Amino acid sequence: MGFLSYFYPGVDVTLMIRGELASKGAVKILKGGTIIGSVIGHKISIEGQVQGTLTSSESLEIISEGSVEGNATAMSLLVESGSAYRGRCRIGHPPATPERENEEIDHAPETKSTPSRWFWQK
Repeated sequence: MGFLSYFYPGVDVTLMIRGELASKGAVKILKGGTIIGSVIGHKISIEGQVQGTLTSSESLEIISEGSVEGNATAMSLLVESGSAYRGRCRIGHPPATPERENEEIDHAPETKSTPSRWFWQK
């Protein structure tokens, strides 16, 4: 449990991390990878599992079989068929303030993507 900062072009995760993962580059949570905590990065791609807050300065992609439970902020969001997302998202906005990032999501319905790709961009 702790904090991992990575300041090179990107980081790929295939293990379990409890705490915060922050990168100035791309973050890829690969199949089999799990994050329980917050993820911060320029571009975030999820094929594994994340439980926590996601903050991307550019794009967030939830790839087929990827699973996210938590609030997300990004300039664009892509949800592929077969992935799951439960939480609130802010698309096209700068990152939320710390007090808003931790809002409860218990009342948010679970969303299972349809056989198409969803893409939001402001």
